[in-house]
Amino acid sequence: MLQALAITSDPSYVRWDAATTVPVARGFRQLHQVQNLFDRKYQDAVGYPALGRVTGVGYTYAGVETKVINKVKPESSSRS
Repeated sequence: MLQALAITSDPSYVRWDAATTVPVARGFRQLHQVQNLFDRKYQDAVGYPALGRVTGVGYTYAGVETKVINKVKPESSSRS
């Protein structure tokens, strides 16, 4: 049997995320988030690696939509 991809399974994984909000002034809150806190390699779909650690900062003012700026950590060869 010929397989198009050498990858036939995706081992299970746990991705840890963290987020918090900090009140700054009346009606104004700053948001902080980190996705993939421990910077682990994993695949959401077989053959498609997910991003490494992603950080974000945003804000809300009295219920107005949140603006989030994400920053992806550059790839490094020392990740496990």
